[in-house]
Amino acid sequence: MSQLDPAIDAERRPSEFLWYLGNNACYFLNIGIGMVMTPYIVTRVLNAPPELVGTTQAVIMLPLLVLLLFGGAKADRSDLRSWMMKVHLLQLLPPTMLAVLLYTDSLTLPLLIFYGVCAASLGSFAGPTRDSLLTRVADSSHPGGIQRAVGFAIGAQTVAQFIGITFAGFADSIGIAALPTLITINFLIAFALISRLSPAPPTNQPDATERAMARFHTQLGDIKEGLVEVWGMSRIRPVMLQMFFGSLLFMGSIMVLMPVMIRDIYDGDAMDFSLVFLCLFGGIGISATTLAQRPIKHQGKVLMIAMSAGGIAMVFIHFGPPLWALYLAVFFWGLVGGVTNAMSRTIVQSSAPPSHRARSLSIFQAAQLAGGPIGSFAMGYLIGWLGPLDAALVPAGLLVIVWLGLFFFTGLWHIQSTDRPSTEVPAGPPET
Repeated sequence: MSQLDPAIDAERRPSEFLWYLGNNACYFLNIGIGMVMTPYIVTRVLNAPPELVGTTQAVIMLPLLVLLLFGGAKADRSDLRSWMMKVHLLQLLPPTMLAVLLYTDSLTLPLLIFYGVCAASLGSFAGPTRDSLLTRVADSSHPGGIQRAVGFAIGAQTVAQFIGITFAGFADSIGIAALPTLITINFLIAFALISRLSPAPPTNQPDATERAMARFHTQLGDIKEGLVEVWGMSRIRPVMLQMFFGSLLFMGSIMVLMPVMIRDIYDGDAMDFSLVFLCLFGGIGISATTLAQRPIKHQGKVLMIAMSAGGIAMVFIHFGPPLWALYLAVFFWGLVGGVTNAMSRTIVQSSAPPSHRARSLSIFQAAQLAGGPIGSFAMGYLIGWLGPLDAALVPAGLLVIVWLGLFFFTGLWHIQSTDRPSTEVPAGPPET
């Protein structure tokens, strides 16, 4: 049998969606802690210069970028629940190691990078599996269902990130080693929650002949197939391009420019690091939850307008506003970022066929991250050369070129809602 009985599947969805949201929340609470913890350790505990801050962030992102595609291929051929449980157990190890190093005052920059690489590598397998599970447990039988599910999932994870970022802001008073300890505990809870879901075997179970042929397929072949299929889908291809250029221009600003500004311009402590990320993800959560209440028809137009608005925040930051005004600018940046994230993920989630959904989502996540290492590395050196305030103008200026390119040379502006997830296998690569 290719999948669970539809009637049984429909009955289980409401409660299973709650277990899924709980797991999602635990996982992203850890993400929130890590978003403050890692840059704070690099800039304040280890006191690295901007160039090394950018290099560290770039190196930590690289395994996530490379292995995401393998994570998607693995998820498409695995029982999603069982595979996620195994990944969660492995994710207990890196934060435990980091906690021991911090408690014993033995942490160095190479060891921190090793921790980040291990955590990111495991996250690359968890991400596509978690996103593919969303379609299984969400009720998408009515118009806008996937958009609502995506919106609530993003809202839940953003609230959890909000809590994690807030907790990390007390690192100076509770001790920095308490943060990786809490991450370990949360992964145990996430494991328990995901175990409550029903088995989620691959959607396309092969027959005997297909199983024999599948022995000749490697994961690299699955990744190539997924890339070809995704590139051939006119609704997904421009979204991937938009996410790549967005990460190239702005991820370095988030992960390198903001921490360096807080340290060098505002002389901030852990709570100041926390408040910047709280404003960012608070804005993302508000906009994502708001979008979940109302289906958007002209998704491409909304996505591109939100993308352009992000450049306005960077121009404002260039003028070195007071700290409270910086928080407002970052909050606005989060609002438009939440719109961009929700719209792009909704388009991919609803357009990808079931047989390629995890791979499509892993490619989507890879596109979100692909420019991050380059952007972070470049931002570190731009800050060293221009200073943090003038460096903020570089991504804002390049955004104008990217936006015009997407508008004139892709169909992103014209993408509209399809109201339900795709059930068709894509036709293949575009004609050349």
